[in-house]
Amino acid sequence: MNNRLPPQSLETEKVVLGCMIQDLNAAIAVFGLLQDETVFVDDKHRLIYNATKDLYRRNDPIDITMVSNELEANKKLTKAGGSAYLAEIIGLVDSPVNAETYARTILGLAQRRMAIHLLTQGVDKCYDQSTPINEQLELLIANLLGLSHYGRMGGARLLGQFMQEAYVRLGNIKESPGGVIGVPSGFSGLDALTGGFQNGDLIVLAGRPSLGKTTFCMNLITYPALKYKIPTAIFSLEMSGFQVAVNAMSCYAGLNSHLVRQGKIGQDVFKKLSDTVSVFCGAPIYLDDTSGITISEIKARCRKLQMEFGVKQVAVDYIGLIKEDSNCKGKTRNDIVGYWSRTLKDMAKEMEIPIIMISQLSRKTEMRAEKRPELQDLRESGNIEQDADVVMFIYRQWDKELKGLSPHTEIIVEKQRCGPTGIAHLYFERTTGKFTELSNQPEEDPPY
Repeated sequence: MNNRLPPQSLETEKVVLGCMIQDLNAAIAVFGLLQDETVFVDDKHRLIYNATKDLYRRNDPIDITMVSNELEANKKLTKAGGSAYLAEIIGLVDSPVNAETYARTILGLAQRRMAIHLLTQGVDKCYDQSTPINEQLELLIANLLGLSHYGRMGGARLLGQFMQEAYVRLGNIKESPGGVIGVPSGFSGLDALTGGFQNGDLIVLAGRPSLGKTTFCMNLITYPALKYKIPTAIFSLEMSGFQVAVNAMSCYAGLNSHLVRQGKIGQDVFKKLSDTVSVFCGAPIYLDDTSGITISEIKARCRKLQMEFGVKQVAVDYIGLIKEDSNCKGKTRNDIVGYWSRTLKDMAKEMEIPIIMISQLSRKTEMRAEKRPELQDLRESGNIEQDADVVMFIYRQWDKELKGLSPHTEIIVEKQRCGPTGIAHLYFERTTGKFTELSNQPEEDPPY
């Protein structure tokens, strides 16, 4: 039997409360950090904290007399230890300047207690064989990784505070070349529309099959990782790691990917592949090619990647191949896909990163005279349109002379919550899988 006490420090709790009662600025700092009274272990301390917070909400002064009166008015003074106890905790304070530091100690201990609770709960649930073990593990991992937010204060802040942060950010944008303040795509026409992909945004990239959605997405996310060493994660639910690697190598080296896959290359070309491998080994690009992965697993793995490697951009290829879990039972396909897109949007906000999500388009586009996609063509769920901050369509027209799709590619920014819509014109090098600015198009595709 485990008789160990949960992690706690009653003395630190006393000091924090003493600081709050003694100094208004200390109280404000603590209120801005701690979510509620549950981070305190001692019930007396929870009552005192709530009394102090109630005074603050009413703009009443905070001192020992006011806190004592507040507790008395609510018939809780005795339970809180009485006036003598209030005097005792104030006497422990040397200086209220360190209130926030002490509060962070309390928060850390509360997170430890919650971790113990979640792990104990996880052990108990492992005995319940009615739920698949994978789902139990996914939930446990997601809850543990979410502990970094446990007990922290969220909610509303003064609009003026947001304005101050926005002012600083606008200053950075002003000084940034081309106005790109987010994660750059490597395509100036697209970055001129978006300003780069912004933290907290869900970016949907959609198109009909065989237009190069995956290839374009790889172009987007490898550029900042290679040039600026921005840690990036890719969840490839459709293609294997081998396929992704070969395509990425061929694209970067300017080689014909079909011939590379077949091994029909000379020694000099093989040397190019070797050099490319060296370049990518030095880039913070993390690939997960697990098939049949649930949205909970994606969420847990993203948080783990961010904690371990500082990942600042994620791509999911593609939403339609995410595996359904117990949360999807009894729901329509539209509801399920909507649940997935909303989860990815929430992840982008929580992790403060851009997430690129690839989606299919319905066949309705093929039945219209005008083939360019519209928002209503997003397949399986109207919620994708609602959740997305940016919706981009990839479109290439049929070329009668080529008897195939034109290399001229339109990246149609059809929706942008905080910016303009428009079209970026690119050139698609079919054999290598590389997209370039249309102004830089080659006369013909390279032979390799």
